[in-house]
Amino acid sequence: TVASSVKQTRAMSTSSEHNDESKSELFLVFDVQSPISSLKQTMDRAYKDGFGLLCYPLIDPSKDSAELITGNNETENENKNEQKTLNEIPFNYTEHAHSNVYSSVYGKISPWIKLSSTADASNCNIAFNASCEQLLQHEIEYASHLGIYYLIVPSPVLSPQCDVRETAAMFASSIIAAFGPREQMVGIVPIPLTDLGWQLWSTLSLLLRETKNVRPALIVESEVPSQQLTQQWFAEGVQIFFVDQSVFATNKKGFPVLTRAHQKLLQYFFGRIDCTVVMTGEPDRPKLYSQYIRHVWSQCDGLTRMQAEGKPFWDVLQTPLQPLSHNLEYSVYETFEADPVKYTAYEKAMIQALIDLDKQSVTHKHDEQDGGTSLQAPFTVMVLGAGRGPLVTAALNASKTTGVSITLYALEKNPFAIPILRHKNKHEWNGRVQIVQQDMRTWQYPQKAHVIVSELLGSFGDNELSPECLDGAQRVLREDGICIPCKYRSFLCPVSNNAIFSKLKTMPTEFETPYVVHLMRHCLLSEIKQCWSFEHPTRSKQIMENNTHNARYAKMSFTVRCAPQQQTIVHGFSGYFDTVLYKDIGLSIHPDTFSKDMFSWFPMYFPLMQPIKVSDGDNITVHLWRKTDKTCVWYEWCVTQPTVTAIHNPHHRSYA
Repeated sequence: TVASSVKQTRAMSTSSEHNDESKSELFLVFDVQSPISSLKQTMDRAYKDGFGLLCYPLIDPSKDSAELITGNNETENENKNEQKTLNEIPFNYTEHAHSNVYSSVYGKISPWIKLSSTADASNCNIAFNASCEQLLQHEIEYASHLGIYYLIVPSPVLSPQCDVRETAAMFASSIIAAFGPREQMVGIVPIPLTDLGWQLWSTLSLLLRETKNVRPALIVESEVPSQQLTQQWFAEGVQIFFVDQSVFATNKKGFPVLTRAHQKLLQYFFGRIDCTVVMTGEPDRPKLYSQYIRHVWSQCDGLTRMQAEGKPFWDVLQTPLQPLSHNLEYSVYETFEADPVKYTAYEKAMIQALIDLDKQSVTHKHDEQDGGTSLQAPFTVMVLGAGRGPLVTAALNASKTTGVSITLYALEKNPFAIPILRHKNKHEWNGRVQIVQQDMRTWQYPQKAHVIVSELLGSFGDNELSPECLDGAQRVLREDGICIPCKYRSFLCPVSNNAIFSKLKTMPTEFETPYVVHLMRHCLLSEIKQCWSFEHPTRSKQIMENNTHNARYAKMSFTVRCAPQQQTIVHGFSGYFDTVLYKDIGLSIHPDTFSKDMFSWFPMYFPLMQPIKVSDGDNITVHLWRKTDKTCVWYEWCVTQPTVTAIHNPHHRSYA
């Protein structure tokens, strides 16, 4: 929005280091509790103290109390009551405030408003809730009139004795009524960074799952939470932190400081995402606090070059590529070719394959009189799906490195990539490559290959139809030939990632599509387990015309790992793969064996239509199918423990 753009510009101007693209951004907000001057004067003073934004009361604090709604439920005409309420609300307005000033303001809803009062049989209590709801809506309307789009909502009232689920239900009902019809407004709910606060939000997030414009913020407490709970909040997408001056200590020189544990807590978020810190308590020397918070932020390690380049893709839902049915665009090829790790590994695999073939040509010659074919150089190498030629270059480099001569074919079905291949063949490869524009499954090959090389793997290994493509191309490979890659495995793990899940809207289509996502704000909830694998070349007797040999099914049970005695939410499952290119040379996006600095593949994400609340130690049973018919391949998935979900994407109704 325009408001957020202006807000960011003002906030960034308070930091001399904001142009460093390797670092996330920091926005500092000063919480005004009792204004003693005009809004513009308050803003200017905060700006001089190092704050780019304000939290500002929407109602005059000197007149803001429960008396505003006293008597609103007497037996009068409802419309008159509402008009009377609007006329008598002491909205906080400062003369001579230009409209652009409000774009740098978070509006504060009346702090005494209670949206989670117990729903008992008391008519008085129910009436009080209804009046609070009505006043909340009036304040939202006033903020919208001023052009304030980010509103701080009073936190739900929590105590060790309260029923968290009942509190959450009452609060959610009021919040949905207030913010549901006003999508341009954003409600920010401060939640204590405690175990009880997490219990509240883990319930609220389910109740508010269809209200996309309500977000949590964290109230940093004197006690620092566990690392596991911190990760779970990170997966929720939280970016706003309320830090009261009481959390700070004073060092020997009289300056405010945070404990080492608090510094590490904030830096966990500062080093990964753009963050907003709201300074509360109105300290006497606010500039010292802004300087110190910025110092803590400056101590975070910056992103590496690879991380900075990948940042635009963090948590972005992408539909998987379909290179078999669609021609890839120029920019997609360009992105793939920028990955040095993948093509270095492919080149190493081809070097080893040529070395082995050369050794076999000396010690194991076929008997030509028995109809065999001599195993001698030049060996035939075929790159299937050559794209713009990175694997072709790797094959030529492998031949040069080993001194083993090859006959090289580059097969590509995309007609728009062929001119590039021909240009490279003329100007870079010295005409040593035979360029063929054909589908690998139907090409009438002139001779069989000793080695076939392809890069058809997707983020889940088989999701870009590598098994089907290589089965069709296997007829061009000698019986003793080498396939690179020769094996790949798929893996799955339950994941909590509300930051990503909240972007899904259309039911059921968007919830039945497996996505490619550069997972950033997420929390893996168990160990990662293998689903299935594929090997190439496939034994010819196993290849079925109806492709049923490439169907797969996996049933996996996971034990939830979250903060002890706490609950968390399963939003779906993250998928990974690893591959053996040749012998001990491979690639992996499995977190435990990840190929460092590789960015060609991001994980897969299988969402759930209904998130599942689980506790530490619970078991989750998921069923995953790779189904196929004569026309397409698709995935179906469901959960049967601890609850039973619908089967997602039945008979590829949403995605194939």
